[in-house]
Amino acid sequence: MNNKHMLNDDTLDNVSGGYLFNSNGIIGADKDHQWEVIDNKGDVKGRFSNYDEACRNASAMGFSTEAIGWDELCKLRQQNGK
Repeated sequence: MNNKHMLNDDTLDNVSGGYLFNSNGIIGADKDHQWEVIDNKGDVKGRFSNYDEACRNASAMGFSTEAIGWDELCKLRQQNGK
């Protein structure tokens, strides 16, 4: 029996990977929602007021709860043409 389930691109992007990023001190960042959930391309998928909230939501979205810094986020975006 061959049951194939196809995932659309948005779902596939959310299967694994991703990061948390604390935008505190970044010009233009939302000071009330400093923690961001970032996908593998460097795009922001959600903004949250604290680390615990960001972790819960990252997990619910299928993303990692690994935190990265500004330099890592810039490299990730550069690698993905952003």
